[in-house]
Amino acid sequence: MVPHPYHNQNYIFNHVGVSVPDVDKAAEWYSKHFGFRRIKPDNDVDGAENPVALAHMSKLFGNKLRKVKMVFLSTGNSVGFELFEFIDPPVKQPDMEKWTLEEQYQRGGVFHFCLTVPEPQAVCDAVCKDGAAQIGETIQGYDGEGGLYLRDPWGNVIELLSCNFEQLLANR
Repeated sequence: MVPHPYHNQNYIFNHVGVSVPDVDKAAEWYSKHFGFRRIKPDNDVDGAENPVALAHMSKLFGNKLRKVKMVFLSTGNSVGFELFEFIDPPVKQPDMEKWTLEEQYQRGGVFHFCLTVPEPQAVCDAVCKDGAAQIGETIQGYDGEGGLYLRDPWGNVIELLSCNFEQLLANR
C-alpha cells in the first residue's frame, strides 16, 4: 500500500462532470428534483468568437472541440456538479430506445453517482414522472436502510440511498 502523502487524511471529492445534450434542461431537472443550485454564470465557449478561450479549451479537450456550454451547480455539501453540452462536435447521446443497464456497466468507466435522500423510492417515483426510469428493484439493507438505481433522462445512472456511504458499509 502506498503511504498517503497527507498523513492519512482523505482526499476530498471535489466535483462530478456529466455530459448532456442540453445543459439548461438538465440543470433545471437536477435543480427541481435534487435541489442543486447554479453557483455562477454559465460558461459558453465558442472558439470562433473567442480564440483565447479556444486555445485554453484545446489544452484540456484537444483541438477538435470548438464549442461547449457549461453549467456549474452546487449539491449543497461542497461537492460540485458540472454539466457539459458539447456542441461542436456534438455529444453522442445514447439511443434511449435501446439503452440497457448491461451496456452501461459493460462499457467500463464511471458507472453511476450516488445521492443520499431520505426516501429513495419516493424520490424515484417523482423523478420517473419527469423523464427518469428506475433500474431494477429497490433493495433494503441493514438497519432498514435502502437504495435503488435509476436512469436520468440523458442515460446517466444515479443511485439513491437512504443513508450515507459510511453508515451503509460500516461494521457490516
